[in-house]
Amino acid sequence: MPVADAALDLALVGSTLLLMAAAAARAGVAQDRLVGQLRRLADVDPLTGLATRRILDDAAQRAVDRDAAETALVLIDVDWFKEINDTYGHAVGDDALTHIAARLIERCRAVDVLARLGGDELAVLMPGCSFDIAVARAKDFVDAVRARPLTLPDGRVVPVSISVGAAHAPSQAHTARDLYTSADAALYAAKRARRTL
Repeated sequence: MPVADAALDLALVGSTLLLMAAAAARAGVAQDRLVGQLRRLADVDPLTGLATRRILDDAAQRAVDRDAAETALVLIDVDWFKEINDTYGHAVGDDALTHIAARLIERCRAVDVLARLGGDELAVLMPGCSFDIAVARAKDFVDAVRARPLTLPDGRVVPVSISVGAAHAPSQAHTARDLYTSADAALYAAKRARRTL
């Protein structure tokens, strides 16, 4: 092959390889961006902006795996949530959830994991927290939510309240599942007590 033709072929192949490398790099950046967006979607509840159950589960497992560390879990359920939806509509139910989430965020420490488990169920994982302090903080959550009702754009006021149940590792649980089970039992005891008032 003549040198001029070979040089032309080399330039053509080189240009093609450069274009392919640039396209591959661009596709890699786009893929990394998409993976990041998917990760954020998996980590953050889109309605409340709280962590998802997956993040809470991972954090709870890590916390109970450290035997020496005290960890508390507070499960939270919105009282009479179905009635809020039935009376005011599901959009107001969503507003109530975001309103309650905001009240809880104000009361959480940076190390706490505040998550939406689904529906009207929330949770706060409190690393380095004794059971007595967790119970006091859970009562503070209840008071903070009750003290600030949801005000609708038309001026109507929707009273909101929550029930809570707390559990502690390692005193009441040695696994993440045990921690959830203990907190869940305490939550339902609290809900039953409120329903009898």
